[in-house]
Amino acid sequence: MAATTTFDLGGIVDGFEHGLVFGKPEIERLIATNRDFMWNQDVAHAKFKRIDGEEPDTRWKDSPGVLWFALLPYDAKLREIFEANHRPDSWGGLVETPIVRRHGRREVLKTIVAASVSGPSFSDHAYA
Repeated sequence: MAATTTFDLGGIVDGFEHGLVFGKPEIERLIATNRDFMWNQDVAHAKFKRIDGEEPDTRWKDSPGVLWFALLPYDAKLREIFEANHRPDSWGGLVETPIVRRHGRREVLKTIVAASVSGPSFSDHAYA
């Protein structure tokens, strides 16, 4: 479920960034879901519950939900959580690091990736 949701979020953000279908209110609701509902409110030891609030399947009891890294350019707190917990040499890091870099999510990996890639934000988006 987590991988599917993360993949879907990437598509939603791509649609938003290209001015298709999704607007700022939808992105803000997705941010609130991930940051305010799913996150345990502990930056240093961040954990995320399932999007539906249900108990996780026993196979994934240690990682029921995830940080939706496609939203990082649009929320300072999600970026802080990511930077405090991201491990580029972990299984998740092997997936997240190239995706975040490839899609031009600026400022997100500035401590991890030497070159900064320019990308849109709320301030320079047509819906801002």
